[in-house]
Amino acid sequence: MPKPKKVALSQRLARNMRDYRLRRKLTQEEAASKADIDYKRWQAIEAARANVTLKTLERIAEVLRVDPQTLLKG
Repeated sequence: MPKPKKVALSQRLARNMRDYRLRRKLTQEEAASKADIDYKRWQAIEAARANVTLKTLERIAEVLRVDPQTLLKG
């Protein structure tokens, strides 16, 4: 039986950030501002081009109103 394809954690985070941001009807600019994160940084995280610290992950989760571990689930 074939193994399920492994998805990088950064890609899971990026996909979940986008999904929850759109559910909250926030633009990237609005979400970044509420999280006190530079807009370009938010874009890079949401595109899986940048890593995040735990503190940043907590701020993102707070703005999106989810638990941080929810953003990492695949």
